[in-house]
Amino acid sequence: MKIKYVFVTVLAFVFAACSTADLPAYDYEAPPVPSVVISNTEIQFTSAIAEVNFIQADITVLEAPWQEDQAPARAMTKEEAARIGERYIWDVFGDSIDGMYVVMHYTDCWLRSYRGRWQGIVTLTVGAADSEATRYAIGSMGSLGIGEMLFAFTLDSETGERLEISYNSPNSPMIIVPRDTQPLWESAQGRAIQAMSNKELAMFAGISPERLSTYTEQVIALAEAHFYDTTLENVAMGRTVTTPNGPQRLQGIHVLLDTDEDGNIYATPTGFEFTITDDTGREAIVTISEFHQGYRSIRIWSVLYR
Repeated sequence: MKIKYVFVTVLAFVFAACSTADLPAYDYEAPPVPSVVISNTEIQFTSAIAEVNFIQADITVLEAPWQEDQAPARAMTKEEAARIGERYIWDVFGDSIDGMYVVMHYTDCWLRSYRGRWQGIVTLTVGAADSEATRYAIGSMGSLGIGEMLFAFTLDSETGERLEISYNSPNSPMIIVPRDTQPLWESAQGRAIQAMSNKELAMFAGISPERLSTYTEQVIALAEAHFYDTTLENVAMGRTVTTPNGPQRLQGIHVLLDTDEDGNIYATPTGFEFTITDDTGREAIVTISEFHQGYRSIRIWSVLYR
């Protein structure tokens, strides 16, 4: 699958808060290299579709011990769903899950009352597959990087449509912030940081245009493999959420606030988030999170289930 539009410059839409507005590619001077950088930026996830022929892995498929809903006759079997999930992982991350355990869990989907879904997680050992941590991880799609879970995916139980997928660095520790940073966000400067555009926040956090360009290219490749049978129509940094006061646009750069020895607030980047739209109108959110050395989490999920 190829992107429909030819992007003359990646940064023209990277810095757009809500759309791909006509912004110049390099309209500010790149800041100096920050003292705190996101770890593992050399990791490049690329789709395996066009590079290596897919070879079906030797996997062990297990039913989740916490299974409650009964899969109807019209739903595919857990083994069939696991194989679709295996290919999903291969296409998005280029990784084989040969020799691993796939724990499958069927559930009725409240977002699509007429359809169920299969959720699967991939673990390195059978012990991890039976653990309480794994049960928690499948509920959160592994966004916290718990235990030995490497991948998680969600599929339409009848069609096999790809709805969500995530990756976590193996044996990643829980994310622990050493102190309460909420007061910093609630301060006058913290509120000003929340109101920054992606461009302004990138400058404040010391993120260069080249670095954003690298992440954007990764996001595009990930989204192509997620949608796989359609064409990308639009790529925008950040996402929109519904609030009591109406839609609100969230920044596409995630940061952690702290203070230096003089009490000045500074921001350490911890991740990037993009909204991708294909030519059928479907939207997906792609999030790449990196909090400290050795931790990386990637999550892709469809916003509107058809």
